[in-house]
Order: sequence, then C-alpha cells, then structure tokens
Amino acid sequence: MTQAAGPSTARRIGPFLAAGAAGFLMDAGVLSLLMQAAEWPALPARLVSIGAALFATWRINRRYAFRAPGRGTAREFARYLAVGASTSLMNYAVFAALTAWAGVAALPALAAASITAMIASFLGYDRLVFGKGSRPGGGDGSGA
Repeated sequence: MTQAAGPSTARRIGPFLAAGAAGFLMDAGVLSLLMQAAEWPALPARLVSIGAALFATWRINRRYAFRAPGRGTAREFARYLAVGASTSLMNYAVFAALTAWAGVAALPALAAASITAMIASFLGYDRLVFGKGSRPGGGDGSGA
C-alpha cells in the first residue's frame, strides 16, 4: 500500500491553524496600517488586507500544511482565491442565517460560521488547490 505524498490530515491541522492565525494578523496589520497611516476608508482597506492575508496564507499553507511540491503558480493561487472567496461567502451566509433567522447571538453565530468555513476551507484547499487532482494531469506536479 502506498501512502499519498505530503503529511497526513491530522498533521496538517496544526500548520493550517497557524496559517489562519498568521493570516488574521496580516489582515489586521494591513487594515490598521491603511486606515491609520494612509487614512484609507475601511471598506477599500479591507479589500487590500484580505488580499494580503490570502496571499500570506497561501504561501504558508502550500509549504507547511500541504507541502505542495515545486513553486506556486498563478493558476494555483487563483484556485486558492476561489476557495477562499467561496468559504468567505459561506461564513457570511451561515452567520446571517443564524443571526437573522435563528435568533442566535452574534458571537456564537460568528464562532459557528467561522468553524464551518474553516472546515470547508481545509477541504477545499486539500482537494481543489493542493491535492493530486488539482494538478495538471492529476499528478504530483513534478512534470514527470
């Protein structure tokens, strides 16, 4: 029996969570810098900070959580952005449903929405971005 390349799912969880924490710090830092030092309005600053956070988490996740071979490509980053955008919309939808329709308080709803999106992100990154099937020809990305 052969084992798939890269770390097991259990071993990827820690680095994945660390990448998420680093992404949060990047997001908060860029947002604060743009709003305070550059005096940008919050919404445009948040668009830039989200982009910076996604780029940082892509680099961290591909190296440490998913141990993707070779260099990252623009196509891989586009898939990462697509998964990130989709799970962000899912996060918002779960939060909205819980608060607006189910009457759940904001913080518990935020926790539930975030956990849901985190699980979906991990699965999406694993299967659609860094997994075997995400690479041209379904291979290991080595071009061999």
